[in-house]
Amino acid sequence: MLAYPYYCPIKSNQTDACWYSIAQKLINTAISLVAGILFYFWQYVHDIDFDQDGLNATAEQYYNTDYRSNDTDRDLLLDYEETVPGADGFITDPTSSDTDQDGYSDYAEIFDYFTNPTDKFDNPYYLVPLNCRKFVGLSNKRNSVHFYWLQPLNFLPGWYYKIFLVQEQQAPLLIYNGTNRYFTFNPPSEDSFYSFRLYCYKNEVTHGIYLQWSGGLTSVHPQTDVHS
Repeated sequence: MLAYPYYCPIKSNQTDACWYSIAQKLINTAISLVAGILFYFWQYVHDIDFDQDGLNATAEQYYNTDYRSNDTDRDLLLDYEETVPGADGFITDPTSSDTDQDGYSDYAEIFDYFTNPTDKFDNPYYLVPLNCRKFVGLSNKRNSVHFYWLQPLNFLPGWYYKIFLVQEQQAPLLIYNGTNRYFTFNPPSEDSFYSFRLYCYKNEVTHGIYLQWSGGLTSVHPQTDVHS
C-alpha cells in the first residue's frame, strides 16, 4: 500500500493524504501488535526454568548463572540452593565452588567439615575438635576395664585420642595415645576408684573438650558422659 502512490500516481492531494494516513495507522497497529507479542513472549521465556534448578531465566541472568546447567560452579550444590538459606542454612556464590576462597569447596565445608563456607577463617585449618560423642567403660569385674568411644562429629583424618588417668594431688597421667577408639585399663586393685578423661587431639596443642568416666573394677554403671 505504501508503494501504491508511486506506481499509480493520484492527482488528488486529498486522496493521496488519505492513503498515507491509512498506511500509517496500519503500520502503528502492526508495531503495537508485534511489540505486545514480543513482550509476552519474553515474559514467558524469562519465566522458564530451562535447567530445572529452581531459578527461572530472569533469576539466572541476575545471578549470572548458566541457564543450561543446574549446578553452574560444579560444586554439587544446585544453583537455587546456593541463592537461598535452604536445607544447608547458607547462601553461597552459585558461580564459585569456593565462596570464601579458603581452599575448601562449599560442599566440603557444609557436609564434610561442618564449617561456614562464607567465612574464610572458619575452615578445617582452624577447626577445633568437638568432644567425643560417648565414652563408655565396661568392667569385667576381675582385672580390667575396657573403654570405647565414638568420634566427634567433625572428626578429620590425622586426629587422634588421649586418655588421662586423673588422681588426687597428682598431675594427670597419660595412659593412652592413639587413633583406635578402644583401650583396656588394668587397675592395680579391686578397690581402686579412678577418673579418666578422654580428649580428641588435632595436634599436640589443639584438642577438644574432654569426656570423663569415673569408676573401677566394681563399677556397675557402664558410662558417664560428663562435658567439662
